[in-house]
Amino acid sequence: MWRLLLLTGLWLAVPSALATEVKPMTFRHLTVADGLSQSTVMDIHQDSRGYIWLATENGLDRYDGYSVRRYQRGLIQNGELANDYIWQVAEDDSGHLWLATNGGGVARWNPETDRFTHFRHDENDPQSLTSDHIRSLLITPSGIWAGTQHAGLNLLDPDSGKVVRYRHDPSDPGSLPHDDVLALAKDRSGGIWVGTNDGLARIETGTDRFQHFRHDPDDSASLSHNRVNSLYLDSLGTLWVGTFGGGLNALNPRSGRFTHYLADPESATSLSNNTVWDVLEDDDGRLWVATAQGLNLMLPASDTFATYFGGDGAAQMTDSYIMSLHHDDGGVLWIGTRFGGANTWNSDSWQFGHHRPDWLEGQSVTAFS
Repeated sequence: MWRLLLLTGLWLAVPSALATEVKPMTFRHLTVADGLSQSTVMDIHQDSRGYIWLATENGLDRYDGYSVRRYQRGLIQNGELANDYIWQVAEDDSGHLWLATNGGGVARWNPETDRFTHFRHDENDPQSLTSDHIRSLLITPSGIWAGTQHAGLNLLDPDSGKVVRYRHDPSDPGSLPHDDVLALAKDRSGGIWVGTNDGLARIETGTDRFQHFRHDPDDSASLSHNRVNSLYLDSLGTLWVGTFGGGLNALNPRSGRFTHYLADPESATSLSNNTVWDVLEDDDGRLWVATAQGLNLMLPASDTFATYFGGDGAAQMTDSYIMSLHHDDGGVLWIGTRFGGANTWNSDSWQFGHHRPDWLEGQSVTAFS
């Protein structure tokens, strides 16, 4: 038995048994009209001082709850950004922000001076970064891991600026599986997971050998796709692997086997799209999945998904192409989009039960079995 919920500009079809689990969400927006540098929000981070930082293709933005401050090339004379295209933001224990830039290397922002220093590729220095095109970052006690586009993985010592390089070697099965490093994560035992353009790998800190995980068409429990977009370790130790075209994978830490979640055009409760850009577990244990077509919420009782799409309503998401997710200290879910800036949703709203959002006023709702 199915129930169909039909709204103007939005529809969700779910089994009647799941209908009570799909709750409405109302969103607030932070867009270029509010001062954002650009409409594509690649990453979102709340720092230890409470500021929200948004990485865009045209600069880094800091939001204080009232207004946006932009950090871009040319805005300051000394210590400015070397490149405005920013993939990722991370913070170390000293409160410094680290940025993965697409052409300016790794940037470090000092909160005391409000200036940036840069770690760059130097073709004459074998201990410098292998490339200035940085795609991913991970901060660990052993240093700053920096994944590049086309030039492998780097481990940067922030004090000396020296780098240990890891590259793909076709003749060495224990080397990095590919030189495009798109995502990084650290597990509970200190191992570093590396998502590349040709599979997933894990390296133990202090070694130079990688264990590989790739798609095997003859093994239904192998990785579903070899291009890994995102990695996320949840509170139970499960590694969630978002792919470019192969949906979402969950790696069981005990069995070493993958469970696949794929988009099914015949099912409204499957993953909505097979390109997964980010995964996040919020403070209430809900798992959110950012895809190229919709924000997905896993419904754990049934192992299915509720999907939320963008629309024209004042309280709907500004875009359905979701790039990044962040849950801040106040319980607000931040959603970075491809074309519509950032959206926010307050998780406390669900504590008061279902309600009719403002964007439904004047709209007709039809439900039938």
